[in-house]
Amino acid sequence: MKKTRLLFALLYLSCVTMFAQSTVAPKIIETIPAIGATNVDTNIKEIIIKFDQDMSPHMSIMSSPNMPKKAGKPKWLDKRTFSIPVELYPNNLYSVVLNSSTFRNFKSAEGVSLHPVSLYFHTKTIDYNKHHKEAFKELSQILPSKYSYASNKNIGWETLLKQNESAFQNAKTTSKFTLLLTNILAKAEDPHIWIEYEGKRYIPSTAKLGEINYNSKYIASIIQNKKTSKYGFIAGSIENVAYISIPNWSNNLDELVYKFQDENNTIELSFEDVLKELFKYENLIVDVRENRGGNENYAKAFASYFAKDTISYEKVVSYNEQSKKFDNSRIKKVYPNKKELNYSGNVYVLSSSAVMSSNESFILMMKALPNANVVGVTTYGSSGNPKAYNLSNGIKVYLPSWKAFTLEGDLIEGHGIKPNIEITTSEKEFADRDVLIDQVLKMIKK
Repeated sequence: MKKTRLLFALLYLSCVTMFAQSTVAPKIIETIPAIGATNVDTNIKEIIIKFDQDMSPHMSIMSSPNMPKKAGKPKWLDKRTFSIPVELYPNNLYSVVLNSSTFRNFKSAEGVSLHPVSLYFHTKTIDYNKHHKEAFKELSQILPSKYSYASNKNIGWETLLKQNESAFQNAKTTSKFTLLLTNILAKAEDPHIWIEYEGKRYIPSTAKLGEINYNSKYIASIIQNKKTSKYGFIAGSIENVAYISIPNWSNNLDELVYKFQDENNTIELSFEDVLKELFKYENLIVDVRENRGGNENYAKAFASYFAKDTISYEKVVSYNEQSKKFDNSRIKKVYPNKKELNYSGNVYVLSSSAVMSSNESFILMMKALPNANVVGVTTYGSSGNPKAYNLSNGIKVYLPSWKAFTLEGDLIEGHGIKPNIEITTSEKEFADRDVLIDQVLKMIKK
């Protein structure tokens, strides 16, 4: 009997011990960088956090004014090790806050939450004078030779840099260096030039405003069989003519979900489903007047629905490291899609002075088609495919890396692309309707 009681007592103590262990809150046993560390190397690309026990696969990283810029998605490397990809900058105090009184998803495998904790560290300072001198030397080599439109802009970059050499090299902070560089680069009046420093983007010059030749609100009010998606994508028909607007090339069209409201339900359609309906019409209007560019691959994917054969549409010339000149040329092409979905009707692409960048490439794609006409006015005229150059003081300078031409050899930068059918209008005409749509509909009826 005594042995039985002793056995039960031992079992009880064992269970109590196991329960106690399972309810102990997890602790952080190591971090990289270490908590409270100073002079942390900015080359560290991820914050590593190690726990003393197995954790659940969840997280609660709280917003913090000193949170490092994320360079990817945080993830668990194993059951006890967590990683946050980051981009660090010199002379910064950073903090990473895990859990709060409300959000407690950092918890053990048994469900016990980590007590809220803040991980602080400070990155090393830099010798500004030394780094600014190196950065200025790099800039003096990059700007006149690697900026694709340097010779076209007729700006004396060498002279400008020489005049500001002392100011650049003696800048007391990198922020001051950045502002000086912003003022210099603004003279190019190029929307494809920008600067990044400490996660912030500085744009020296934005696109100039032109005459507006669209009224998207009016179109939305008259379109029939209307299907809408986020970001302003819209499709339907106007007076028995198919209509689709593509407001940007920054979204993968295959991932868009269009919504159509019938009498009783909201129906969801894929982009391809929408195209199949539009392609039943004899005439199609493609409206890209508000589109300022994005990912050219998305534009090519859309153009492939209209291409029956391989289409050449644009020539680009890029920098040749061997010759040290812009003489590396290639022809860009569009290929028919493999979905066996192709439109053979009449296509009318609406253009404006706001059209630029990869959307100008799209205009060239459509102009190359035998069944398409570009209608409206000449595009803005800005193409560049910006490339990043890293300076020694932590600044990134983005400069256009190619010169873009039509197949006829006309430079697009500063000139734009002329439509097949030019229809000039005044902005006042678009106050309460869309006169360009009116004109295209009349053209189709004839």
